[in-house]
Formats: sequence, C-alpha cells, structure tokens
Amino acid sequence: MVEPKQDVHVKDELDEEKVVIDFAAVRAMTMEDADFEKALFDGFEDGVKKILDELALSISASDFDNVKLHGHSLKGLARTLFAAPLVAACEAVEAAALNKDAGLLLRNVELMKAELDEVCELLNTRESEDAVAE
Repeated sequence: MVEPKQDVHVKDELDEEKVVIDFAAVRAMTMEDADFEKALFDGFEDGVKKILDELALSISASDFDNVKLHGHSLKGLARTLFAAPLVAACEAVEAAALNKDAGLLLRNVELMKAELDEVCELLNTRESEDAVAE
C-alpha cells in the first residue's frame, strides 16, 4: 500500500490548511493494518452511498427528523476517517434539521457534499496509487 508521506492538506477559503482525512490517526487506530484500512475505506464509501440516497429522500419529503438522523449517520462514518471538516459539515446539517430551517438545511447539505467530495476524491486517489503499487 502506498502511504502518503504526510497527512493530506488542502487550502480552505481563508488560505488556512485543513486536514481532509487524518491518515496518521487512521493508521494509529488500525495499528497500521493495511487490510483493516482498506476495509474501513471501502465501508465508508459503501455507507455513504446508502446514506446519501436516504438523505435525499428525507429532504424531498421535508422529513427533518430523518434528515438529522442521516446527517448523524454520515458524521459517524466521517469520524472513522478522522475527517474533521466533513464531521463539522454534518453537524451543520444536523443543526439545520433540528431547527427545521429548510433554506439553511439546503445550504448546509451543499457544504456537506463539497466536503464529502474532497474525502471521496482523496480516497479514490489513494486507491489508484495502491493499484499502481501492486
């Protein structure tokens, strides 16, 4: 498995570096077990697809309780990857759903999807690098 030499950082709107996924924390949690890490990353991607489908249905039905539940579920998945920006975006979705603020909810869901895209892109890049290394 090809490991990044350091955690992957991207610049945010304020030109401050953010850690999209804290790979050092993931490696520590998995005790550097490459198979466990792969299962964790694969499980994340599989779980995300299901949650996003359910989230979209809940939003279209204005079912704020289930939107909050799905945001919370995604937050849990994000925590397994130590993806702090995605965790924060999920918390914003939960808060908007709790307040039943449809406008804020839609904005926060877009923010969450943008953070999720960064996480997925990083995981896909990592998969590509792993395939080349094998």
